[in-house]
Amino acid sequence: KTTIFGAPTACSNGVPCSTAWINWFGFVTIPFLAMIAFMMITVFCIAAIYRGELADGEDEPMPWQPVAAIVGVVVIIFLVMGQMAGTPATQASEGFIVETVAESDRISPVEPQDIDPALIAEGKTLFEQACAACHGQDGEGVANLGVSLTDSEVVLAHEETDVLDMIREGRMPGDAENTSGGVMPASGGRPDLTDEQLLAIVAYLRSKPSEMQ
Repeated sequence: KTTIFGAPTACSNGVPCSTAWINWFGFVTIPFLAMIAFMMITVFCIAAIYRGELADGEDEPMPWQPVAAIVGVVVIIFLVMGQMAGTPATQASEGFIVETVAESDRISPVEPQDIDPALIAEGKTLFEQACAACHGQDGEGVANLGVSLTDSEVVLAHEETDVLDMIREGRMPGDAENTSGGVMPASGGRPDLTDEQLLAIVAYLRSKPSEMQ
């Protein structure tokens, strides 16, 4: 997946959002490789059409120079585009640090404010649509896929803005803060959701009974 050529679409069908997609250097992705192959095939076809017929006895020259030039230009173009695309999503977020602490030193959950029931209902609906596939229908977690969110210290004990930043950033397998080993795509695979909608999901999770003390 890549955002170089436009906003990514939401994962709703087919391969789960948790799949570890090819993403080398932040821009070499499956669509990128497919487009390179398409461009090369197109160039070779056009070259073959305009090359003309060889005379009798004429040896066919090896077209390595134009091929090398074309490949070089394509590589340079996409290296530049990759640099312009920004920081790869595989960089770890600096927002949180995983530490082992005594139970008595755990961060206390954020005290719930006057939560609008309509906001909770909206968050529940959005959670079931966008998050339940990986984190369970009630947020209890799915083995080897998504961690439980009903007792997540990150969700329950941090400021809403920090939680929102974490969701937008996503979690890669090599992330020190990733406790499941799976992939959480940026924005949970739903970049179409607004900040307000994601915060509604957070409000819904915080409204649920929790084992955190």
